[in-house]
Amino acid sequence: VFDTTTQEEGGGEAAVDSSEGAEDDSSNDDVTASATQTDDLDTLLRRSRMALERSRMTWSQGLGNVHEGDDYDDHDGRSNDSSKNEEQNDEFRSGVGNGTEVAVAGATTITMAPGAWNQEEYDNENQPISRQSYFDQGEQQDMNGYHGEEAHQVHQGPDIGKEHSSRNNSAKRKAILIAFLVGWMIVIILVVASISVGIPRRNNPTGPTEAPTDARTRVPTIVPTEASMEAPTATPTGTGEGSTASPTKAGVSERRRREIVAETSAISGAEVVADPTTPQHAATEWIIDDDSRRLEPTDPQFRQRYALATVLFATDEDQTWKLCGSAGTVSECPTESERFLSDSSECDWYGVICDSLDIVTKVELQDNGLSGELVPEFAALPSLTSINLSRNSISSEIPTDFGKLESLQELNLERNGLSGRIPSAWPPNLENVYLQRNALSQEIPDQLFTPSLTEIDLSGNSLTGELPQELYTRSTLLRRLDMSSNSIEGSLPRGPLSELESVKLSNNRFSGELSGAVFSSSLETFDIEMNRIEGEIPDEVFSSSTRLKEFNVGKNQMDGTISADFGELSDLEILILSQNQFRGTVPSTLGKLSNLVVLDIGYNNVEGSMPRDVCQLLDVSLVYLASDCAVNGGSSEFECECCTACYPIFG
Repeated sequence: VFDTTTQEEGGGEAAVDSSEGAEDDSSNDDVTASATQTDDLDTLLRRSRMALERSRMTWSQGLGNVHEGDDYDDHDGRSNDSSKNEEQNDEFRSGVGNGTEVAVAGATTITMAPGAWNQEEYDNENQPISRQSYFDQGEQQDMNGYHGEEAHQVHQGPDIGKEHSSRNNSAKRKAILIAFLVGWMIVIILVVASISVGIPRRNNPTGPTEAPTDARTRVPTIVPTEASMEAPTATPTGTGEGSTASPTKAGVSERRRREIVAETSAISGAEVVADPTTPQHAATEWIIDDDSRRLEPTDPQFRQRYALATVLFATDEDQTWKLCGSAGTVSECPTESERFLSDSSECDWYGVICDSLDIVTKVELQDNGLSGELVPEFAALPSLTSINLSRNSISSEIPTDFGKLESLQELNLERNGLSGRIPSAWPPNLENVYLQRNALSQEIPDQLFTPSLTEIDLSGNSLTGELPQELYTRSTLLRRLDMSSNSIEGSLPRGPLSELESVKLSNNRFSGELSGAVFSSSLETFDIEMNRIEGEIPDEVFSSSTRLKEFNVGKNQMDGTISADFGELSDLEILILSQNQFRGTVPSTLGKLSNLVVLDIGYNNVEGSMPRDVCQLLDVSLVYLASDCAVNGGSSEFECECCTACYPIFG
C-alpha cells in the first residue's frame, strides 16, 4: 500500500509512509501492486515526452519564435527545457526500484515503492482530482476527469513537430493555390460573360438589320441603328468572308454608318433613304459598304459622290447605259476608271466634268441610254453649271429641287419622257432651258423666265395657258424662243425683245394680229405657222428685221397683199405664206433673194403667174417652189410653169 501526499507548488519533499510487514496482504497482491507501479511509471514517462513534443510542435509553428536549444515558458508557467525534462525522466527511471520521491510537472508528488507506483493529483486545496493508470501501449487511452474529460492524442516518433509543421505548410500552399485558381476562373467567367452579353446586343439591334449586299440590288442591307451597324458577325467590305470585326473597328463602323445615313438623309430625306426600293437607299449602302474610297461625310467630295451614285442607280436600273455603266453591266467604257461607281475619283467618271478643285461643274450624259427617273440629288451639287441628259429615256417629273441649283446655267433634258408640270422655282442664273419633245403639261410658270434667260425651248410638249408677261418684261436678254407644238393660246408676244434672234411659236392656238414690236434688228427666224393669227404683215418686218432668214406665217388666217419689200430681205432663205388669204400678184422683187431656198405661196388668193425672175432662182439657190397652179386637169387663176409643187384646187 502506497500513501501519496501533495505538497505546495515548488515546495520541498513529500513524506512517504510505508506500511511494512502488513500481515493481511497476500503474495498475489504484492505482485499486482508491483506491476501496476511499473506500468504507471512508464506511462508517466510517455506523458512527459508527449508534453515535450507538444512544445516542439508549437515552436515549429512559430508561435514564440523559439530556436532549437532555447528555454521558454509554457502556458502553465513551467520550465520546458528539454535537457531538464530528460533529467526528470532519468530520475523517474532510477527511482522506480528505490522507492524514492520525485516531483513531476511541479504539481504532483509521486511516492514510489520498488517495482510499483501510483499517482494521485491534487488541486491547490489538497483535494484529489483524479487517479490515473497508464499502460505501456502506443495507443490513445481515455483519461476521464483529466482537465475536464479532455481527450489527448498520443503521438509517437521523434519528428512529430516537423511532420505536423510540414503538413500545415502543405495545407497552406494548397489553400493559396486553390484560391489563386478560383480567382482566375472568376476573371475568365466575367470576361466570357461580358463578351457573351455584348455580341447578342450587336447582333440583335432595336431596328431592322441585314448583311451588306451589292448596293445595285437595292435590297435592304444594314439600316442605321444605335448599337448594331456593321456588327462583328457581318463581313465588312474588303475583309473577306468569315472575317470578324473587332470591337474597335465595329465601333468605328457604327459611327461612320450613323454619320453617313444622317448626311444622306439630310440630302434626300430620312424616309427616302430608309426605303430599300429607292436609288437613294442603294447609293447610301454603296457609300457605306462598297465604295473603296471610304469617304467621310465631312469630306468635300462626299455629297457629290453620293449624288452621282444616286443618278446611276436611278437611271440604270435595267442596265441600259450605253457607255460606262457600273461594273458588271453590258455597257462599254474606254477605261475602267471612267465607269460610274469605280474606285477612281468621281471627276474621272464618264460625262462628269470638274474644276481644278475637283468640284463637279457639269454632268453630260446625253444619248447614253439612261432610263428610270430624274432624281433631286442634283441639288447636292452646288457648283453645277450644266446638266445635259438629252436624248435618253428618262420618264419622271422634273424635281423641284432643281430650283436650288443657284449656279446652274444650262439645263438640257430634251427628248426624254418627262411628264408633269414644269417646276415653279428656278435658279436666278439660269440661261438656257431645253425641255423640248417631252410630255410636260399645264401652264408655263413665269419664274422660268429669269433675268439671265437667253434661250428657252419648250417645243413638242402639251403645255397650255398663255405666255407669261415676264417673257418680254423680265427676260430682256432672250435670244431664242421656241414654244412650238403645244397648246398655248392667247396673243403673241407684244413687248420689245431687242436681243431676240429666233421666235418659233408654230402649231399652237395663238390668235389675234401680229405685232410689229417683236421684230427687232437681231431677229433672224420668225415662225408662227399653224395658229389663228389674223391681219396683215406689219411693216416692221421689213424695216427692222433686215437680217431675217426665215419668215413663216403659213396656215393662219392672214390677209392683205404680198409686200414687195420682201425683196429687201437679202438674207432671207425661207419664205412661207401658204394657206392664208393673201391676194394680188406675186412681186417680181422676190427674184432678188439670191439666198432663197424655199418659197411657198400656195393655197392663197393670188393671181397671175410666177415672175420669171423668181423662176430663175431655181438655177441659183431655190430648191422648193410651190403655188396654186393648174395640174392634172385642175383649174387655177395662177400659173406657174417653173413650180416644183402645185397645190390642187378644191372647189
